[in-house]
Amino acid sequence: MGKPNKNREDENLEPYLTEYRALREEQKTRLSMNGTMLNFILLIIGAAIAAYVQMSIAGNEKLFTPILLGVPLLTTPITLFYYDHTIMVYRIGRYFETHLYPAVEAVLGHNPFQWDRVHRETSGQLFLMAFGRNLFFLLITLGPIILFLFFKLGYRNVGRCFLSLFTDPSAIWRELLLKLDSWELWLFGIDLALLIIVLAAWTHSGLYFMGWGRRKSVIKVSTKIRAWLSERLTAIRKYIERAQQRH
Repeated sequence: MGKPNKNREDENLEPYLTEYRALREEQKTRLSMNGTMLNFILLIIGAAIAAYVQMSIAGNEKLFTPILLGVPLLTTPITLFYYDHTIMVYRIGRYFETHLYPAVEAVLGHNPFQWDRVHRETSGQLFLMAFGRNLFFLLITLGPIILFLFFKLGYRNVGRCFLSLFTDPSAIWRELLLKLDSWELWLFGIDLALLIIVLAAWTHSGLYFMGWGRRKSVIKVSTKIRAWLSERLTAIRKYIERAQQRH
């Protein structure tokens, strides 16, 4: 009598186990691709540092500025793919928790997947690691922009320009229009746009590590940040249009 019930239980369980194995393999594949992409980013950063050392030895530091502007162009697409894989990994994990595990528990009468329960108990540590990783991705986009301004404008001018970003956004563009070539200005603008994209991806990815209460707070803050950035970009665009009309 027990054997037919056992066979029926196995038959009911098999579709869930098949789905579980397939989704676990997808998680493994995506995590492996993330490791490869992180290696590419480290390779790009290492190549940029090596180029700076070589140019410094040769006395050609000024040639390094185009390389700085090119770093975000290379790292940002890789970063976005990394975020895409990471979010999908966590979505699969959430599907397990909300759909697959309850279905298996309904068949067996208990949940045999205890590792995920232990995994959730260390969510605080995971949040810190995720924050550090996201901060690294932000720095590899923001860092080259700051270094570019450092090389082009000098340390004191960079500080003044960033301070004016909060008080008079057009001041930084006046300074840049005087010091930068047209192609440098275009690349600088593209890098700023990429920085905003990374910030948006950073916020979106970070929501997966938080409870709903904290998510609502982050959403409110990110909405205010987006509104502020939109105002700043509108002011900068108007200033550029006025500058072009004068010329």
